Amino acid sequence: MGATSEFLASVPRRADGKRNWPPELKARIVAETLIEGETVNAVA
Repeated sequence: MGATSEFLASVPRRADGKRNWPPELKARIVAETLIEGETVNAVA
């Protein structure tokens, strides 16, 4: 769980408190779900 917390801490937040996910990171996450045999739940 520590690695997840560190990862999320590195994602900047907007003034309203929501995370500002960079487009490159969004694309990488979506690409991981397209790997055969991989599930969205497993990627998450």
